[in-house]
Amino acid sequence: MKIWRRRDRKLNNAGMTLVEVIVAIIILSVAILPILHTFLSSTIYNARSRTRQQTTAAAQTVLENFKAYSVKEICDQFVNVDGKSFSVSGSVTTQIVDPATHTLVSGPIPGGNMDFRILDMVYQNEHYDVEVNLKSHSSLAADMEALIYENRSSQNAAAYVGLQSMDADALAQIAEEVAVVWTNEESTVSPAPSASPAPTITHSGSEVDTSKIKITNREIKIDFKKSGDNYIVEVSCEYQYQVDNYQYGVNESGTPKTFSIPSTTYQFDMDSSSSELSKEIFNQPMDSSLDHLNLSVLYYPAYSRGTGSAVKIANDKITILNSTDKELRCYLYKQKNLAVSDTRVSFSELGYHVNLNLATNVKIYDDNLDTVLGSPTSVAPSGYDSMVDTGVRYRGIGYAARNMEYPDTSDAAPAMPADLSAETMENLRQMYDITVTVYREGSLPDDGSPIPASVSPLNILESTIIE
Repeated sequence: MKIWRRRDRKLNNAGMTLVEVIVAIIILSVAILPILHTFLSSTIYNARSRTRQQTTAAAQTVLENFKAYSVKEICDQFVNVDGKSFSVSGSVTTQIVDPATHTLVSGPIPGGNMDFRILDMVYQNEHYDVEVNLKSHSSLAADMEALIYENRSSQNAAAYVGLQSMDADALAQIAEEVAVVWTNEESTVSPAPSASPAPTITHSGSEVDTSKIKITNREIKIDFKKSGDNYIVEVSCEYQYQVDNYQYGVNESGTPKTFSIPSTTYQFDMDSSSSELSKEIFNQPMDSSLDHLNLSVLYYPAYSRGTGSAVKIANDKITILNSTDKELRCYLYKQKNLAVSDTRVSFSELGYHVNLNLATNVKIYDDNLDTVLGSPTSVAPSGYDSMVDTGVRYRGIGYAARNMEYPDTSDAAPAMPADLSAETMENLRQMYDITVTVYREGSLPDDGSPIPASVSPLNILESTIIE
């Protein structure tokens, strides 16, 4: 019989040394720190995203409230007129601030620029301060098709209407002048001694490369005068042009033959019998009972881009003189070229500018210069309010011509019709730029004073609203 005997084994129960533990901790730390950093960064990012999302929603809510009311109604709500108040998900303190003086006011500010402050606005259980900046466009959200003005009829006091083809016709006539210079230039070239007399060379405007003609200025001039027992108006249009190094050939040695024309003034043929221009000349008997005269100027702008105009200078100068003893009231309208798309017209309008040169006794009563043709939302570049040196330009909105209530000698400034349709009234509403800025609670001063530079906004939302 075999007997099993158990052998005693010695077990190692000494465990890990301190060095091994430290090394293990270091290895674990190196591995886990990036994970912890990523987790922390993700937590911060998510928190910021939630704040951004919530403040965007809060700003959007304020913006939608502003769009739902007229500016007058918003002002009434902000100063609690007749118990009306502006509230977003909770009671708030509201103020209207004049941005020019940083003082609290109780109603709309002339000129349309206002700051609205909402203190301690509650939104989704969070508290914010909100500032709403409202800036007037000094223009209209109008249906641009309504800005296509019809030709004036004989019952109106006066009118000047330039055709869409006027610039192209003027360029063609300027090309004829360039052709004469070209002809003279070639005629002065002496033939070689052995050569036969050179034949007479005559060039026409159709041979001229008009892209080499640089139009630098276009000026529409209108002058009211006395002529016998009548008041009359003289109309002219001047183009300033030049030609630099026009190449028309090469000589025997291969040197280019060129000529240049320094800056030259060309006056477009505006005779009443000319087919290039449609116009009505003012011719009104003198009447001592009249204290003013009226004139409507309708013209097509000279754009810098390809919108059908042969003169691409991006600006016009309109000079209106008055040599009579009466005040002259003008109604000035740029017209839309129907052959060009709205997109191209509005794009060109944004770079277009008018320089008004008015006599001291000339006043612009109505115009559409601040409106971008072809676009229901865009406005013209700034600076139109300072372009008149001597005469007076009132802020025109074009409603007289837009609704076919043309001014005449009996009614120089027609009142807006009282029976306008709702659609027409909508077309005449004022446009504003609106900026909604959300801050942390307690950031805005409660006395209308400027916001400290150290205060950072949580979110900013910009848009455009119509009154």
